[in-house]
Amino acid sequence: MADRKQHLRRVLQGIGLVWVINLLFAGICLLMVHFKVDLFSIFVLLIGIVQWIYLTPILIVSRIKKRTGITQGIAIGGALFLLLNFTMCAGAIGWYDQVISWAS
Repeated sequence: MADRKQHLRRVLQGIGLVWVINLLFAGICLLMVHFKVDLFSIFVLLIGIVQWIYLTPILIVSRIKKRTGITQGIAIGGALFLLLNFTMCAGAIGWYDQVISWAS
């Protein structure tokens, strides 16, 4: 029972790690807006995909160190963030299409 609780704790740590890293990435994107870098919109739209560039090495290292709970948590957190990002983008595009069709 204690082993199962520890595994769940490790999975939650992995999910939390993904969200912290993604929040740091979002902070970098906000700095890009402040300094008027034009790539911001690309990063926001692709953050779900771009995150795998920095999550893949973390997954590999945690897998090599045999930390299965954290590895599973990172994979779950990354997948959740990817789905959340795609949902938000699809909603934004759908909303944009409705505004454009209404204005026409």
